[in-house]
Amino acid sequence: MGKLKGFYFSLDALLAASIILGIMVMMIGYNEKSRAERENVNLDQLHTSALQEVGEWNESIDSSRTILGYIYQKQYSGEASIASETCEDYFRMDENYALYFSNSTEATKICGGLEADEANNIESEHIIAPDIQVNETFTGPRRAVLVVPN
Repeated sequence: MGKLKGFYFSLDALLAASIILGIMVMMIGYNEKSRAERENVNLDQLHTSALQEVGEWNESIDSSRTILGYIYQKQYSGEASIASETCEDYFRMDENYALYFSNSTEATKICGGLEADEANNIESEHIIAPDIQVNETFTGPRRAVLVVPN
């Protein structure tokens, strides 16, 4: 009976050591910024705007485009003020955000008050398939970036 008691004690110690080791591994791999990005619901608005049709959100706008597609179309067809107005109405985060359309050579702020390069900000981005043509070539950036404070 004594040998069996020692076996259970050793098994219990091994289980406790593996739990402690698992907790240590999880703590080492913890990334504060990625947690902040996951918990910031404002970042979800960018992805929602890429899925929701503008007519569903605002019935006075007659378009079957998504909200992000509508803002993109207005920005690059010479109606930047309408793009900015629509952006501000949809995101409604005061000045604590900014929406940019950008690619590797340019970044155009559509609305909001934050700068994209501030270190304490977190970003969400969505790839845009450009569909506006000028002289038979597609124009405009290839991604939308939403910046919010951390």
